[in-house]
Amino acid sequence: DALLAAYGDHEVILSSANTFSHDKLEVPFREYLGSLFAPQDIDTPANNSWYLFGDNNHKEWEAVFSEYQQPEYILDDERLGGFTAALSFGIGASGTGVPFHVHGPGFSEVLWGRKRWFLTHKDEKPDFSPDETTLMWLRTRYYSIMQSDFRGKLFECTIGPGEALYFPDHWWHATLNIGETVFMSTFT
Repeated sequence: DALLAAYGDHEVILSSANTFSHDKLEVPFREYLGSLFAPQDIDTPANNSWYLFGDNNHKEWEAVFSEYQQPEYILDDERLGGFTAALSFGIGASGTGVPFHVHGPGFSEVLWGRKRWFLTHKDEKPDFSPDETTLMWLRTRYYSIMQSDFRGKLFECTIGPGEALYFPDHWWHATLNIGETVFMSTFT
C-alpha cells in the first residue's frame, strides 16, 4: 500500500517474462498492480506475461533504493575480488518468474514472499523453451528431468525474506515466485 501511494503514478517498465525479455511495456505502477499483477495463468506463454524486474528508473525510485541495505557480504570487496554493483528492484505475482536464462554473476535477496530457484552449471543447458513460463516448465518438464541423468545437474532452492542467493557467472537459472514476492537483485 505504501509503495502504491508513493509510486502509483510513476511509470514502470515491464519486461516480457521469456528467456530473452525482448519486449518491454511501460505502464503506471498503479496499472501494473491493478490489472497486470496476477497469478501466472498456466496457459499464457512467457512472451505474453509481464513482470516488473529490472529496468528501474533509479532517480524516480531513489527512496526505495536508498532504503535498501545490501547484505554485508555483498559489500565485502576483498572476499569477492571487487566489483561494480547494479541494483534491480522487482515485484512478482504468484507463479510468475523468468524461465532459464544466463547473464553475469550477482545476488538476489527476497524482501517479501518466497522465490524458488533452479540453476545449472553454465555448461549444462537444461531442457526448456524460451517462451515457456517457469510455471509451465515446472508442470511439463521438471518431473521428467528429475527422472533423467540430468537430475544431479539441476540445483534448486527456495529463499524467503532476508535470504539471498548468489548466482555464478553465466549459470543457467530460472525463478518462480511463490506468492507475491518483492526482491532486490545485485548484478556484479
